[in-house]
Amino acid sequence: MSLVISKLTEDHRNMVLLMSLIGREVDALENGERWDHRLVEFILDYTQHHPDCRHHPLEDEIRDKLKRRAPEAAQAAGDVLAEHAELIDLAHRLDDAVKTVGTKKGPTPEETAAVAREYRERLLAHIDAEETQLFPLALENLSAADWQEIEDKLGSDIDPVFGGGIKEQKYEKLRKAITAWEDEAALVEAGRDEVG
Repeated sequence: MSLVISKLTEDHRNMVLLMSLIGREVDALENGERWDHRLVEFILDYTQHHPDCRHHPLEDEIRDKLKRRAPEAAQAAGDVLAEHAELIDLAHRLDDAVKTVGTKKGPTPEETAAVAREYRERLLAHIDAEETQLFPLALENLSAADWQEIEDKLGSDIDPVFGGGIKEQKYEKLRKAITAWEDEAALVEAGRDEVG
């Protein structure tokens, strides 16, 4: 597997984790429970900035090389990468909803939850399409030289949440929430192992 595909797949796993956190907070919102809207805002800030700077340009480069190398394969991959703009717009809608929910002019909790669920579902479907359509076609059709050119564009940017060296307080809070979420999941799994 290509280093680029490994990195993109790792980014996808991180996004799936973040979508789980959004799901948890939206469930609390819908149930009238206390929810951490700031955590959702931090997640949205991350998803709106990090992928556009580092992740999506790599996928765009894969698409461009695939179009040149194997146009029919690029066609078969569909408009997976065209969805990036739609997802960005949906993230902005959710961000606005989260920031104004419950205000006089803002959406209801149910409306906010609906936007959150749409964003989450579409992002997860998008990730699945990239991993089951685009990436296999790229691996099959791009040359070693193509992959090297793409790898050369990876850069040394450190992921502000998952890469260590967190510099911004909002991302530190997000990292702590992720660690707590992972610890909680590990305890649940350990409990299942003891019962089973």
